[in-house]
Amino acid sequence: MSQRPPAGPTRYDYQLGAMGMSLASGGVVGLLSSIPLYVAGSLGALVAAVVVVVGTATELA
Repeated sequence: MSQRPPAGPTRYDYQLGAMGMSLASGGVVGLLSSIPLYVAGSLGALVAAVVVVVGTATELA
């Protein structure tokens, strides 16, 4: 097995990026709108959890 990093981003890099963006955008929406921060943050966390479940399901399929 090669120890060299891949030439480009892997599927896991995109998955982690999508999770981070959903968590960050939930916080930003909560700060900049009239939506309470805990509601926007919870929705962002829910989207991040869905990304994990879909990514795991496609890995096992």
